[in-house]
Amino acid sequence: MTNVDHTRPLLLGYIRRHLLMTDAELDDAEERLGLFAEIEGFTLGSVYVEHLETIPAAFEALVEAVNRYEVTAVVVPSMLHFALLSAPAAIKDRFEHITGARVLVAAASPQARRSRRRAPD
Repeated sequence: MTNVDHTRPLLLGYIRRHLLMTDAELDDAEERLGLFAEIEGFTLGSVYVEHLETIPAAFEALVEAVNRYEVTAVVVPSMLHFALLSAPAAIKDRFEHITGARVLVAAASPQARRSRRRAPD
């Protein structure tokens, strides 16, 4: 984890890299998570990227990191990023139950939506 601001709570990210996702799209998704973290008062640590050929390795690593660092929240671009693991709502509930951390959705942030509308293209 680089450039961690210890005055803000740590937020970890999770992204499922889908089959046709380009490197640029992955970078954009990670940027959105970083923007969300900044707007919502977190500092973004590691973003765990799930690859089709290694499912569920990144999810398991995320659970381990949340427990190790006592993280209170993780962020995903959308709940669909849990879809390959099981039903997204079931994975969210399971994750929150076993870690005690909340799952936040970057696309659901009112502050982030307002900020994106004001940002120049």
